Amino acid sequence: MSITEINLEKALKKAEKISREHSTKIFVIIGFDEEEDDSEPCYHIDENGTTRIWEEVEAIYENGILIKTRE
Repeated sequence: MSITEINLEKALKKAEKISREHSTKIFVIIGFDEEEDDSEPCYHIDENGTTRIWEEVEAIYENGILIKTRE
């Protein structure tokens, strides 16, 4: 499962809801288009927390509870 949002607030709300409803850990990962230096960020909602070099974990939800945010 991987969902992409362009709005951080929507991504966080979706991640919290999915995590709560499925009793699982969900990662919100911020990414940019690796082809363009000035691209707008997008947010990937995923069960897999693996990131590429141009991505960072924005938040982690476990069972609907926020357990980590980007510092």
